[in-house]
Amino acid sequence: MSLLRGELPPSTEESLRWVAKEGEKPGWDIQYNDGDYLVAVEVKGTSGSLFSNIELTAQEWKAAQSLGDRYWLYLVTDCLNIQ
Repeated sequence: MSLLRGELPPSTEESLRWVAKEGEKPGWDIQYNDGDYLVAVEVKGTSGSLFSNIELTAQEWKAAQSLGDRYWLYLVTDCLNIQ
């Protein structure tokens, strides 16, 4: 969230929601409005330094197909690497 918060314009940042944390399961974790469009972000994480594969649920795949280029997949490595 903090990465997105720092990258989005203030008007767009106001609509930023962590829907997964709120208990919603629409097929993505984070969303925001870019003008008239919903942008959905699915986040996958690993404690390793790379991904050998990822798994998407049927709901995530359906959302990706429906939203097309408004559906983003963020891959985050070294999630538990505390320095």
